[in-house]
Amino acid sequence: MITYNEIPESKIVEFTVDGKINAEDYHKLAENFLAFVEKHDKVRVLKQIKSFEGFDLEILREKLLGELLRHQGNITHAALVS
Repeated sequence: MITYNEIPESKIVEFTVDGKINAEDYHKLAENFLAFVEKHDKVRVLKQIKSFEGFDLEILREKLLGELLRHQGNITHAALVS
């Protein structure tokens, strides 16, 4: 499961992973993140991992994965909390 939150005034995207990442959660995260980057250009990312039990393999076939990778340069700061 992925929970997603935006703090527009700080250009921060927060998301938390807890358990297995399914394709639907990933798709929602990717679409929301891409829209946020489109609006704010340079963003900060805070990732929290409560637990990680893997992900659906179909995520690797998603064209959104390539879109996300193309926007790595839009991330000015990233933090991972586990």
